[in-house]
Amino acid sequence: MYKSGGSNSKLQGFSDSDYASDTETRRSTTGYAFCLSNGIVTWSSQRQKLVTLSTTDAEYVAAAAAAKEAIWLRKLLNDLGCLPKTSTVLRVDNQSAIRLIKNAEFHKRTKHIDIKHHYVRETVGKYR
Repeated sequence: MYKSGGSNSKLQGFSDSDYASDTETRRSTTGYAFCLSNGIVTWSSQRQKLVTLSTTDAEYVAAAAAAKEAIWLRKLLNDLGCLPKTSTVLRVDNQSAIRLIKNAEFHKRTKHIDIKHHYVRETVGKYR
């Protein structure tokens, strides 16, 4: 069993999307991976369940999925007694999606995004 190496252990996530990648349905693909120290511990690549209207929307949906995975993973690591002492960083590569996550006032042009995807904004605020 893995036991945390203390302050050197760091959990970080990376999320990305491939906008409108399915040529028939035009649905985007969500992808994320989480690393603990130097090893990947979980990853996913799935077609999004909705058609997004922009790259920003697709990245935002991917970030929401990754945020849910981060919360679950932190709870699991805590139960196993190897939760890193540092907070989890989630890397998102789309500046508009990052602004949307950080700034609730930016949402006027993105009201159409389903409420369940605003989970990522709430999570960032709660765990800052």
